Amino acid sequence: MGFTLGLILYIVSTLLLIMTSVKWTKWIKLSNTSDKIVVSFIFSITEILLINIVLGILLKMLYPMYLFIFALLIFLFTCFYLKDWSFNIKFESIKDFFNDVKFGPLMIILSLLTAIGVIWVVYITLIYPPYGTDELMYHLVGPVEWMKHGMIFNIHQDYISQWINWYPKNTEILFLWNMIFFKNDVIVDGTQVVFALIGVIGVYGIGRKIGLNKYYSLCAGLLFFLTPIVFIQSKTAYIDVAFSVMVILSLNFLIHLYKEFSLKYIYLFSLTVAFMSGMKGSGPIYAVIFLVLLAIVLIKHRKNENYKNLAYGLTIYILFSITLGAFWYYRTWYFYGNPIYPFTLSFHGITIFKGLGTAKQIIFDPNLLPQMKGMGYFKQIYFSWYENFNFLKGYSYDTRIGGFGAVWYIVAMPAILIFTLKSIIDKKWVNIFFAISTGILFLASSENWWSRYVIFIVALGYVAISYIMQNIKFTRIVALLIISLVTFSFTVSIKGYLPANISSRETFNELRKTPILDRSSYMANSFYGDDMSFLKGVRNKNIAYFLHAYIYPLYGEGLSNNLFYLGNIKNESSFKKYIEENRIDYAMVSIGSIYDRWLKSDRDFKLIFVGRQHDVYKKLR
Repeated sequence: MGFTLGLILYIVSTLLLIMTSVKWTKWIKLSNTSDKIVVSFIFSITEILLINIVLGILLKMLYPMYLFIFALLIFLFTCFYLKDWSFNIKFESIKDFFNDVKFGPLMIILSLLTAIGVIWVVYITLIYPPYGTDELMYHLVGPVEWMKHGMIFNIHQDYISQWINWYPKNTEILFLWNMIFFKNDVIVDGTQVVFALIGVIGVYGIGRKIGLNKYYSLCAGLLFFLTPIVFIQSKTAYIDVAFSVMVILSLNFLIHLYKEFSLKYIYLFSLTVAFMSGMKGSGPIYAVIFLVLLAIVLIKHRKNENYKNLAYGLTIYILFSITLGAFWYYRTWYFYGNPIYPFTLSFHGITIFKGLGTAKQIIFDPNLLPQMKGMGYFKQIYFSWYENFNFLKGYSYDTRIGGFGAVWYIVAMPAILIFTLKSIIDKKWVNIFFAISTGILFLASSENWWSRYVIFIVALGYVAISYIMQNIKFTRIVALLIISLVTFSFTVSIKGYLPANISSRETFNELRKTPILDRSSYMANSFYGDDMSFLKGVRNKNIAYFLHAYIYPLYGEGLSNNLFYLGNIKNESSFKKYIEENRIDYAMVSIGSIYDRWLKSDRDFKLIFVGRQHDVYKKLR
């Protein structure tokens, strides 16, 4: 399938899903514009997930044409079921929305910076192929293998890539959607920017529900996008922005339920939490907390609602959680005998599920910065948030010290305290519920000193700032400080948007000269130096490998190469058989490894490149 046909199928299929979602959103009759947009988005990504599960796991027919047909069938079914074959977007409601907003200096500056930021992210996405460490290690390896084999399966590559088999995969399914039609990764790094923009609307929705006017609600939402870690990571196929946005959307629906019981919102809340649970391994922890919070909300409404409706609402949530929310965990349990593999789960010395080690051993301890070792729980958080003026140096998509920007600890953190005290004095219990709910989710998060893991916490800070500015007039002078700090952080973020080893003018010029469909990760990520320079012009080849780190760049131009891992082969005869059976064209192996020695003695292969860390061999024909 050519790129043009793939592009047409992608656009049409995506539009069909959006139109289907809009129809269902219209059918459930929501009262406000922000929730309509958010719900249409959630319905759309849920459709993508379900279509790919059916075609990729059940039918093993994961190909663009079938995706299009499935999207079309869902759209036609929706039209038939709802008896609605029209499609009219009512721009009047959007027009009325902006007519009611008073534009002031703060919103104008934040809107301008956001517009520049979106343009920048799109530009960088089109220029630079994927370069982030985690996306190259496993987030994108799975989607490429699924795309190549027409099904979702446990890939058989190196150890690092295996994480895609173990982790829940909802976000990776969205990455797949943005790759499979093109057989290319040209737009996949733009996936999270859509979530970031939806996050703006989610924060806005929370602001409106706790009593902010449209102006200050929008300011809070725009501040979310301009948070350095959000803005910078939006260009990568990571999952942290997407996950936190789903937490924010869950809070948005929960706050509505706190104020007003509605089975409609119970369904929306349950669906959102269920999708979130399948995005990240820590999702079930959040789902349990949301279950407790929902129970508290339902108890609050016990005097005005009958117990049958309240029990039904709780049951709906649980059903969503143990079906859609737990799907990937059931699958991991089936293949590995442990739903949270590779982590060991034990209780008081009794092993419940055996894995490769505890989360502390595998992730938490190795990730902890040397300067944080020995620090207490809250001191680690303070150390990161204070940043030690790290913002002067800039940020990255994986920033470990700081990441929320100077606005967070100079303005937002004090604002949260004032917001909480004023809400208690004014008996604004919905505000207190929002603050406590967000705080509990934060405290329950693992490695919450690391900003990218708890991005959702900034929603509380920005809503708090806006609430104070709206209700305590003399504080509005702080708008000048916010504008200065945000503009400075944004400028620093733009300047250091790309990692230093990727942002060289030489790399930029090479990528700009290369046709967009021929740009490949090996050109953008300099981890391997020139070791992968042999890939230029190499397409549709079988490449055997034994590398020091991530393998994604080996897929090459147009993701056309097929990869074969050598690390499980223990003797030379098996090695030669493996090479022959898989018709290997090239081999890239660590210098001095056993595979390097075997290839040097193999007359069928010629050493064509001696790199910094690896030797590259080519099969002689």
